[in-house]
Amino acid sequence: MLADFSKEIKKISEAFIEEIKNELKENDNVASGKLIDSLRAKTDEISADIEFNSYLLSISEGRQPSTKNPSGFMVDRVISWMKYKGMRPLSRKKNGRFKKQSPSAFRSSAFIISKSILAKGYKGTDAIDKAWESVDDYAADLILSKLTSIVDERLSKITIKTK
Repeated sequence: MLADFSKEIKKISEAFIEEIKNELKENDNVASGKLIDSLRAKTDEISADIEFNSYLLSISEGRQPSTKNPSGFMVDRVISWMKYKGMRPLSRKKNGRFKKQSPSAFRSSAFIISKSILAKGYKGTDAIDKAWESVDDYAADLILSKLTSIVDERLSKITIKTK
């Protein structure tokens, strides 16, 4: 029979999520807050599943350069990022005056930014690995403490009979 580690697993997963959030904030990878809000843990007696928006992997692990055109999804994400960061596309009319901001101007700028990201690649921040390194010792201590208490409890139930 397996011991119930649900409290320890919950504490570890909560600490891990907090460290990921801290890493994202330290690396200035927070625009809308949707990525941070997406971090959740589902735990049971012996495991945890950490859920998050898929682009956390791209931020953390980076991506290799590519010659592909950006997907519509990527362009949409860059448009959102531009708006949250207060960026606006600047394009000029033939007479030199600035054009009004339009959805197509945002889309054009976002496409160019997306194409540049794909062409150059992205190193990544290692946010997930760094977060786990911060929690690793804490997790080991919690699990070891629980195992020690289980062993102590079971040992206390052993009785020695002599003849």
